[in-house]
Amino acid sequence: GGPALIQLAGLGDYTFVVRRLMMWPLARDHGIACLILQCPFYADRKPSWQRGAKLERVSDLLAVGNATIEETLLLIQWLREHLFGPIGL
Repeated sequence: GGPALIQLAGLGDYTFVVRRLMMWPLARDHGIACLILQCPFYADRKPSWQRGAKLERVSDLLAVGNATIEETLLLIQWLREHLFGPIGL
């Protein structure tokens, strides 16, 4: 248990580098569990046909948003079931 933070990616945030640097002191110095969510269509989660970080269709942006919401809700549920809290986004 204990406090937890879910860090979502900004639009076009292709890697974890900056978010990992931001969250490391929270974990190290304050014991906050830090989860970094990688968006669909980016990095290892992009479709094989996609080139770079550019989305092909407007519907892809909607898919990214919907998946981010659903995955975040599931992470919050998992954290609560494992007695983490408070939970920040």
